[in-house]
Amino acid sequence: MPDPFPMLALAVFLIAALGIFAFFILRRGKLRRRPSIDSDPATATQDWLKREAENAKKQNARRRYREGQPSTF
Repeated sequence: MPDPFPMLALAVFLIAALGIFAFFILRRGKLRRRPSIDSDPATATQDWLKREAENAKKQNARRRYREGQPSTF
């Protein structure tokens, strides 16, 4: 009967290589979405300001709805 060790070692190696490859692919995507180091973190970006304004409008509309006031949203 042939020795099963080489096939087992190959399987372990391939699974480990696949895991490492997936880790780097997922990490690369996360790094792309990270804000650049050049910008000052204290200054707000346009996207962030727009998102915060939309969230505030939604929150105010929900509060008015709960209080029974007509919504202007």
